[in-house]
Amino acid sequence: MENIQAVVDNIVDIDQNLNDVDYLKVFAKNISENLNIKFVLIGHPVGDSYKEVQTDVVCAGGEYLDNFIYDLDNTPCNKVLCDQKACAHENKLTDAFPTNELLKQMGVESYLGVPIFKAKENGMSGILALIDDKPIEKTKSLSAIAEALALKVASKMKSL
Repeated sequence: MENIQAVVDNIVDIDQNLNDVDYLKVFAKNISENLNIKFVLIGHPVGDSYKEVQTDVVCAGGEYLDNFIYDLDNTPCNKVLCDQKACAHENKLTDAFPTNELLKQMGVESYLGVPIFKAKENGMSGILALIDDKPIEKTKSLSAIAEALALKVASKMKSL
């Protein structure tokens, strides 16, 4: 993987005048294209219980999908939000979550999720998930990039 800073710079090269949602869409699409990741999800917990996530942007293969709410039980996102730290599954994601029908329908193999922290009472405001149909390579580099990108989302988004 090329220089991490150069990758992050390419991803965040976005018109700063875009509103929150439009910014997030371009941001997610840039992540997908620059990191060759099939699915990019940015979302936030519903309420304070961390039982559900409402997506703010879902980008699949460079296309935007409708937002949705999903239950955190039996998902890798649960670990990210509950433990408030990065979570990676380099391969065999559906084996790790055998009852998760959405992951099976997506045909995914790997996952990397990082929390988005913003000045809030509980410190946590959202999640950035990179989900792919192939194994993750260079997990440490990708995790460092994802954590830097989560900081960018936190600094730019008023509504998260």
